[in-house]
Amino acid sequence: MDGPHVVESISRGDWEQREVYAKFGLAIYFCQCLESQVVNYVIALRGAAGSVTTRQEVDALFGELFGNTLGRNLRHAVRILGDDKILLDELEPVLRLRNELVHHWMRERALDQGTSNKRRAMVEELDAAIEQLQAADAKLVERTQRLLEQIGVSRVAIEKEHERLSRIAESDGAENVMQDFEVVTKARRR
Repeated sequence: MDGPHVVESISRGDWEQREVYAKFGLAIYFCQCLESQVVNYVIALRGAAGSVTTRQEVDALFGELFGNTLGRNLRHAVRILGDDKILLDELEPVLRLRNELVHHWMRERALDQGTSNKRRAMVEELDAAIEQLQAADAKLVERTQRLLEQIGVSRVAIEKEHERLSRIAESDGAENVMQDFEVVTKARRR
């Protein structure tokens, strides 16, 4: 549309429903962030243990781990850690929250969309879930960075890689750098 921007009139109820769906989407996004960070953590653990040393081994491990469920990857981390059950104790509630959000949350609350009070309660519940997921992710990021530094991967190197990936992502002409990775991941799932 080439004309002036049209402002849509929206009822309070419709606005609140959009807010529920937006918050739900954000919660699911943070679930995926946490899942990715668990993969990074397992790879850092394996690197610190000396069981992956080449880029090819790391790439293959990424493919394997991204084909797993979050629970399986957490159990993998616990096996590497041995007696250190603190991680599992910290992340077990987050795993349950993630599974609840992904598999049950919206379906079980479908009828809660009917009143403003119920919609606001849903948004508050989702805000709390988002906060819990972000906190767990932040702790895991910190643990992962400490491990990476132990094996010689500096924060500067991590920041440079993040900058490189950001440049690729922000370029309209860039190819999907994850394409090869996705092919490997999908092949492992079969």
